[in-house]
Formats: sequence, structure tokens, C-alpha cells
Amino acid sequence: MLRRLGTYRTRRAAVVVVLLVVGLLAQNQSYSNFSAESIVSMSMSSAASFSTGALYRWGINTTPAPSPSQVGSSTNWTQISASKESTCGVHDDGSLWCWGGNVYGLMGTPDDDIHQQTQIGAATWSTITLGLNYACGIQTNGTLWCWGVNASGQLGQGDTTDRYTPTQVGVASTWTRVTAGESVAATTCAFNSGTIWCWGDNARSQLGQGDTTPRTSPIQVGVGTTWTSVASTWAHVCGVQSNGTLWCWGYGAFGQLGHGGTGTKTTPNQVGVATTWRTVAVGRDFTCAEQTNNTLWCWGRNSEGQLGLNDTTQRNSPTQVGALTSWSSITAGGYLACATRADSSAWCWGLNDKGQLGLGDYASRSAPTQVGVATWSTVNATIYVTCGVRPTGSLWCWGANDSGQAGSASLTPTQVGGASTWKAVAAGRMHVCGIQSDGTLWCTDLNDNGQLGVGDTSGRTSMTQVGVATTWNSLASGKAFVCAIRADGTMWCWGDNSAGQLGQGNTTSQSAPVQVGVATNWGTVIGGSSFACGVRTDGTMWCWGDNSAGQLGQGNTTAQTSPIQVGLGTTWSALSASFSSICATRTDGTLWCWGDNSAGQSGQGDLVSRLAPTQVGVATTWTAVGTGKSSTCATRTDGTLWCWGNNTYGQLGKGDRTDQSTPVQVGSGTTWTRGVFAGRAQYCAIRNDRSAWCWGDNSSGHLGLGDSTDRLSPTVVPNLVTQNLTSGRYTFYAVQ
Repeated sequence: MLRRLGTYRTRRAAVVVVLLVVGLLAQNQSYSNFSAESIVSMSMSSAASFSTGALYRWGINTTPAPSPSQVGSSTNWTQISASKESTCGVHDDGSLWCWGGNVYGLMGTPDDDIHQQTQIGAATWSTITLGLNYACGIQTNGTLWCWGVNASGQLGQGDTTDRYTPTQVGVASTWTRVTAGESVAATTCAFNSGTIWCWGDNARSQLGQGDTTPRTSPIQVGVGTTWTSVASTWAHVCGVQSNGTLWCWGYGAFGQLGHGGTGTKTTPNQVGVATTWRTVAVGRDFTCAEQTNNTLWCWGRNSEGQLGLNDTTQRNSPTQVGALTSWSSITAGGYLACATRADSSAWCWGLNDKGQLGLGDYASRSAPTQVGVATWSTVNATIYVTCGVRPTGSLWCWGANDSGQAGSASLTPTQVGGASTWKAVAAGRMHVCGIQSDGTLWCTDLNDNGQLGVGDTSGRTSMTQVGVATTWNSLASGKAFVCAIRADGTMWCWGDNSAGQLGQGNTTSQSAPVQVGVATNWGTVIGGSSFACGVRTDGTMWCWGDNSAGQLGQGNTTAQTSPIQVGLGTTWSALSASFSSICATRTDGTLWCWGDNSAGQSGQGDLVSRLAPTQVGVATTWTAVGTGKSSTCATRTDGTLWCWGNNTYGQLGKGDRTDQSTPVQVGSGTTWTRGVFAGRAQYCAIRNDRSAWCWGDNSSGHLGLGDSTDRLSPTVVPNLVTQNLTSGRYTFYAVQ
């Protein structure tokens, strides 16, 4: 059986979930003169054949959720807001909880990880809203707080300094509503005692001040004191006054201001003459609003059918959506909108490339379509993910889940699917692929670069067969690409090829397997973030793709779009690669590392990166190696375990957090004989008795220990007996 454990974290540059796949039975087996085991980690993974079983996983489940999926079991949610990579919600006791990507410090902590549900401080909150890269919320005492990225002054602090914890905006305690922008250069607006205040980016005059000067502190929009609601997004703002009039200002190139044209308005401009507007919502370049007679109206950009008018024609003035008079709420984000009706049913329309409409597929809709048959108290739509609270207080999300923002996670091993014939598995950033005992290859999850190999770029929610071949032997995943070897010794790659990592002599991405050259003697392959390396049956090593840190071992930093031999050696055996570094053993038991060494992960006693293979010490008894983002662990023939490099999370397993630039033994155990597997900053290893032990970063529960507490030394994973384990950045898989 194969199990998956733990969650993962994400870097600002790329949200990456990576899984390492290894055939532990093959750890010391040789195929010609190389080991059948390829140990890989981080942004890459590799797998060789091993005995079959069911697949288990623990941690964040990154499978797309095109239908509503419950987030946890709590039934006390009152308000929810989501962004591109994160989600936050308020419980009925006023506590604030966030989860998903923390690349901009939205979790209230100065890291860039992916988190499970994490409470933000001890304050009591009444409302929360997420922008693309920041958050703002109002506490029950009426004070306003913002945190995250502040490049445009969107946090309202009078400066452009980022904040990683909630920071109060001014001293007022009468705030009742706040909206956040969905763009990098963001604008924030808030409602205070009938007045509207905005701050942040103003390149499109969205602050309503009659100019394009940005503001880093709240500034009142006009002198009106009768505003009842406000909505803002990328570059335009709309608000409703107590007399039922609707006003919009800012960017108007797509007619989203509703004044019949496409011009920008630098101050509030009334939309028509109606005095029956009740509430308004804005998406990117479009607007929807409800009137007091419960009719729904939309206008502006309509490229994805986001106006709900059953076409894709732009409208420059409010146009009624159907003839119904039973709409009760409206929400918009990105290029989609969702609304509820009087019967509490939810309806969504517009862009659906991530499944964010919740309709069970990825087809966009140009007219309101009901989301299942459930009833909803509130719904919040954003660019990639939509969440809603049901009358029971339960929370449900759907759409993108590449940062765990849809909230699905497991702290203990959970079976993936029902198959029990998996023999090799490898996972990348947000995808996973596996080979079954019949030689077929299957992939699932994110597919934005064609990394599932199924001929398109649509995500999959369950394992889908790649072609019809039945001769796949082993595979490896990089960040968004896959390479695999067939029984005839040929190698095939697919997915992202922006750095030439598919080995095709070009940088054209592929959504189906393409053969790498004409060689028929490939024995094993590993994938780095955007590079790959393989060992042929003659013991030679070849690498290709990104070489920014010298990870291709050529003595330079020049990228290669086709396989190029690493030196002249013919005795390479096991390999392990991370984001931009690599380690490998030779048949004489020596260990060699090269590439990035910024944390001492090459084991040379310094922090100097190496552009070519460099031996680690003088030992000749190394058997297996696993490389994390900035650390390395390896085993020797006497069953001892050694680690070195960065130790921020205790990933070196030696009971502290002190870095080491040369190998240091982990404890005194001599039974580490079945492999070591690295995630970004965590490791698992298997002992003689097939028990799995994990340590290091556990912020997302990816150690499979039932909690999210880091471990500074190896800790046994309960109820798991395995001989096959694969590690990703924040996820572990095991065959049991």
C-alpha cells in the first residue's frame, strides 16, 4: 500500500510540492554497474521498480477540487475569504484561521511556507479579506489591521514596508467593512461610519482623488457620509450610497464603470440614474450588482462569460442577468462571479480553468449554473478558488489547491485511490505520477504545463493513464515535468521545458511523452527543479536543463537543452537532486556533490558552490543519499546515518538546529539500511525492520506524526511498515 503524509511549503518564486520516489528493495541491487535505486528529493523525484502495494499519502492534498470539498470538520465558520494561494476564515468565537500558501506572510509569520489551518494571534475578528499578496481584517472592537506585502502602500501604514503580522491601520475603531485588491500593485478600501477611505496603488485613479498619486495611508473618497457598501479589486472601485445610487471610479477600459463608455474616471461617477441598488461586487475589469427588487445586473469585460449573459460580449452599461427576482447576494473575483438566491442555492459562472465554479469540471460557463444541490449561507469567489459556508456552519472550498488553499490535508497516512498494484511513484510541484505492476503509467493533479502527459493542460482529480504503453519501468518528476524510462532502455520526458529540461534540444513544452534522443541504455533518471540527470547502463552520467548553480556538473553555468555527459566516469550509481544541487555515489562507495552549496549541503566544510562533482570526505562506504533544498543526508554500509547542511528545522536529525558543513552522524544507530528520503527541510529513513522514521520541518504535518511540531531527531511514524518510501517537498508517500 502506498501512503502519503504531510503538507508542504512554497517558495515565492514557485509553489512546489515534490515527491521523491525510490525502490528500497533495489537499494543495493545493481543493474549493470549502476544502482537501480535513484534517491531524489525536493523539486524533483525519481523512482525505480519495487514490490507493489497501495499508495498512501500524508499532508496537504494538492489534487484540484472542481467540486465543493469540506474543509475540516468544524461547524462554527461565520465568514471566509480566499486569494490566489491562501484562505482565511473567522469562527463564531471571533478567532481567525488561515491556511495555504504563506509566500507573502499572510499567515502572520515571516516564512514562505504552506500551512495547515493556523490561528492568527488571540484577537477576536469580525471580518477578513484577502488580496493577492496581503490581508486586512476588522476586529470586534472596530479596529482595522493589515499585513503582508506593502509595495504599493496597501497596508495603510504610511510607508511601503512589508508586515508579517497584523498591524493596526491608524487609531479609528469604527471600521465595518474592508476590501483588498487582487493585483500585485494593490488598492485597499474600507468603510467607516458612512465614509469610504482608500489607499495603495493609484495608477488608474482608483483612489478616487482626481489624480494618479499613490497613498500609503487611508484618504477619504470625496466628502460623502452616506455610503453603505464598497467593493474594490484590481483597478476600479464601486460603492453604494444610502439613497440607492451606485458609483464607480478608476480604470474603465472594458466598460466596468458602467457609464456607457470605456473611459477612466478619477473620482466617483454615478452609474445611470437608478436609486434601487443594494450591493455591488467587482471582479477584474467587470462589475455585478443587485437591486432592491432582487434582480442581478452585470457589465464590463466578458471574455470568459463572467457577466452571466450567455455570451462573451462586453457591456458598457448595467445589463440584467436573466429575469429572476430572487438573487440575495453576489461575489466576484478574477474572471468569475457567484451569487446566492432566496432559496440559499449558489450559482457560479465565468472562468473555470481551475474548477473554481465548483461544477465538477473545468469548462467555463457564460450563464449562472447551480453549484450542486446544497444550500449556502455565504459564498466568496476569487481568481482561482471559491469557498462557501453552509447553514450548518461547515466550510467548503473548490478550485485550485496547489498551495493547499482548498484546505484538504491529512496528518496521518491516507490511501490514495483504490489500486494496490503501484510499484513506483514520483511527484513534482503539484502533480504525482505512478507506475503499476502491469507497466502502465498514470498521473493526476495539476497540469498547467502538460506534466500529466495526457495531451492537454487540464488538471485531473484522479489517476489518469498516460498513453497506452505497458513497458514503463521507472520515472522521475521535476517541478513541472516528468521523465520516465521504458523496458527497452529509452527515456521519455514531458511537461514544462522552459529550461530545456525535457532534453529535446529546444525549450518547447510537451503535453505528451517525447523520446530523449535515441539512446536505449538508460538505467535511471532523477529530476531537479528544472533540470534532470540520468545514468546509463555503462555507468556514465548525463545531465540537462537549468544550470544556474552549476548543477549539471560541467564546470560552468551554461544551460543545456540536450543530455551532456558529466565528466568521463563510468562508475556512477545512486543519484539525488534538489532545487539546484545534486549528490551521487559511485560503485566504489565514494560520495560526490556539486551545484548550490550556500548552506554547506555539498559537505565540503565551506559554503562555496561547486560546478563539477567534488568528493565528500574520503569515506568509501556510502550506500544511499537524499538531498533537501539546502541539506543532505546519506547512509553508509555499516547502517549509520549522516547529515549536513542547513538545520533551521532540525532536518539534520541531531537534536538541535545548528548548521553543519561536513557530515555528522545522526545518533548511534546502525540499522539505517533501507534508504533515506528528503523533502524540502525534512527527511524520512527506513530501518532494517521496515519502520519509517521522520524528522525536521513538520509545520504542515508532513512527517505523518499526527501533529505539526518539528522533530529535531528521527521519530517513528506510527502504524507504518514499508520498504518503499518517496519524499516530496512537504509530502511523503509510502507503499504498504
